[in-house]
Amino acid sequence: MTRLLLFFVLLIPFGIRAQSFTSVEPVIGNQYGSFELRLIRPFSEKSRFTFFSKDYFTVKKTTYATTFNLLNTVSYGLNKNIGLAMSVQLIDQAAMLKAGLRLSQRAGGFYGYSIFSFDYAIVTKYSYIILLRQKLGWVYGQLDLLGSVGLSGNYLSSNQRARLGINLGTVQFGGAADFNERKAVATGTNFGVFLRKELNN
Repeated sequence: MTRLLLFFVLLIPFGIRAQSFTSVEPVIGNQYGSFELRLIRPFSEKSRFTFFSKDYFTVKKTTYATTFNLLNTVSYGLNKNIGLAMSVQLIDQAAMLKAGLRLSQRAGGFYGYSIFSFDYAIVTKYSYIILLRQKLGWVYGQLDLLGSVGLSGNYLSSNQRARLGINLGTVQFGGAADFNERKAVATGTNFGVFLRKELNN
């Protein structure tokens, strides 16, 4: 089952040919190195279906232990900001299939994406992805807020990523800071440098 889900996760982006936005970002930090690939792509210019992918890999500096988090979501837009979504997520050895209601907003350098996950028609979790990116001439700034909240309001996970550096068109580089928590317990803080490349096709 895990191999089948991995096959779906890796191949579905290559089967979609419409206008898309993709970015890749390696980071070298004091605690771990990471590599992230993000893709937002409609199935076609007039399609209500959109594919969103966030694939994240890390290698710990001292032990060389590797982790990965692959999140691929297909959503159907009921209107511009609301839709139905289904996600496949692989975290190391675990595989999860999620379905829910998607809320999104995109304006300038802001992109907000959230999903209410359902289990037997009952809302069990709220997950959010908030991406803030700003280019001011030669200056580039980025703030990512990612997390999920349980029914009782407790944080299941929370990740904050900040970037500040130089903007050279489709390439950005500079300082990076990551703050990670799981169930209100800090699980890692990483400071380093990043290199980001935007690929529009």
